[in-house]
Amino acid sequence: MRFWLAAATIGGAAGIAAGAAVIWLYQPRPRAAPVLRFSIPLRSRPLAGSGGFALALSREGNRLAYCLRNESGRTMLYVRALDSLDAVPVPGTEGGASPFFSPDGAWLGFAAGGKLEKVPVTGGTPVVLCDALDRLGGASWADDGWIVFCDGRGLMRVRESGGAPEVVASLGPGESYGYPSVLPGDTHVLFSVVGAGDRSEVAVVPLAGGARKTLVHDVVCAWPSAGYLVYYGSGRLTAVGFDPRRLAVRGDPVPLVPGEGFSAVSHSGTLVVTRFPQSEFRLAWVGRDGTSEFLPLDPGFYHQPALSPDGRRIAVEFGMDVWIYSLDRGTFNRLTFGDSGYWPIWTPDGRYVVYTSPRWRGSPDGGDLFRKRADGSGPEERLTTTELEHSPMSFTPDGKTLVFCVYSPTTGGSDLWRFRLDGDRKPEPLLRTRFNEGSAMVSPDGRWLAYHSDESGQLEVYVVSFPEPSSKWRVSNAGGFQPLWSRDGGELFYRSDDGTLFAVPVETNPVFSVAGKPRSLFKRNFRRGGRTNYAVTPDGKRFLICELLPESSAAQFQVVVNFVAELQGRARTVK
Repeated sequence: MRFWLAAATIGGAAGIAAGAAVIWLYQPRPRAAPVLRFSIPLRSRPLAGSGGFALALSREGNRLAYCLRNESGRTMLYVRALDSLDAVPVPGTEGGASPFFSPDGAWLGFAAGGKLEKVPVTGGTPVVLCDALDRLGGASWADDGWIVFCDGRGLMRVRESGGAPEVVASLGPGESYGYPSVLPGDTHVLFSVVGAGDRSEVAVVPLAGGARKTLVHDVVCAWPSAGYLVYYGSGRLTAVGFDPRRLAVRGDPVPLVPGEGFSAVSHSGTLVVTRFPQSEFRLAWVGRDGTSEFLPLDPGFYHQPALSPDGRRIAVEFGMDVWIYSLDRGTFNRLTFGDSGYWPIWTPDGRYVVYTSPRWRGSPDGGDLFRKRADGSGPEERLTTTELEHSPMSFTPDGKTLVFCVYSPTTGGSDLWRFRLDGDRKPEPLLRTRFNEGSAMVSPDGRWLAYHSDESGQLEVYVVSFPEPSSKWRVSNAGGFQPLWSRDGGELFYRSDDGTLFAVPVETNPVFSVAGKPRSLFKRNFRRGGRTNYAVTPDGKRFLICELLPESSAAQFQVVVNFVAELQGRARTVK
């Protein structure tokens, strides 16, 4: 501009023309922004928080917020500038999850303790905006000051200054909403709908209220970005042209990347995908003598394998959903969808799988118990409602009583509870002490309960009478956890810290007794954590384990800046 004004002053109109010509000749031609790809290694795995809404990108795509556990074990939000080497904890977000940024990136919204809150992105005293019931299914902050969020009431909105929330769209029968994104112009909001029978779609609805319009079917979630709609479905991220004025997709879908872990997309065209070590574990059969063979499944993020009562099917957590593997047919089918199932166990009749799901939760660490037919037919059924995390452990032989573990993120403690499925399903405490109890397994005759506890200062395996825990015996003698009964009740198995699986002969009739010393069977690189992470065949001759592979890689964020530039060369968009 200064060059143009100088030319006008010195040379009049001719000077203007000449100066403009020189500027035109010598100024650099505008170039399309390049596509940048880079990875950010992670020291720990981002947490799903409530419903898997673990990541958020600022509108300009230069900051990423996500949920981790801090040094005290509580969830907390962290913000990482994409040009920085470190993530910074945000003071005031302890216990928080489901982050989202203000349009200018100066504030961070989140859910905590059943409330919707905001805090400066640098941290501070959080401001409570309103109640967020049941679960927070994501939120979006519009330019006009409205914050749109999804909870157990449906699609809601509240002013950024706080107040009573308003209903934008109520839930239909069997529906849940998630991943809201206010579209440019602040007149409509994009959101995902999960219905009965795992029906899923992405729709738009006017913020002032009105009929919703479906854009894409069989999609779990979607984000608007730089003229495209980026969505997750069929196991991968895909982009398709999107006109926010006409509220219509256009052109052919273009595959982006396989959808592993959590993802986030900015309005400006930055994409972040969390890559968990998908080649980290394999399911393996291990004999009592230590001989082993892998199942014919690709390496993946397997967790909590459970054998059906007839030993012919495996329920296993895979990528934060429950899958069923048929040993007879060799098929591997998903039972839950949208990062919504883990810790699966079978009912004694083999008809149902019970699991923990965070999809409907309002607590940042919570998860309720659900059950679903193992063949995938019919909707899932919710069994518990709480702000704490419920994890299924085992059933009584008649299938009428379920023992489960309750974890409190506030105290960091875990206790054992139970309820009857044929009654009012009111949970009642079974073992609730100042110590941590877990991995509770009812004996095959229903008279005893094996579990582990840290009451001695380290985890040891104990057995108590059941259903009333009036007598107790210690089974392990030098540390042990994750007990499992043999089908005939004559042995108890448990693991040690170094990966050794032990077997202990026991008597259960007329009273319980330990009939011999623990005997080591084999040593393997078991996956740690969880309920057991191993199962035993009905004949007691083989064990199904999640085995850690030595070539496992670390989790990481994979970032693509300006992915739209690459799409424009591949997508055939209707003009």
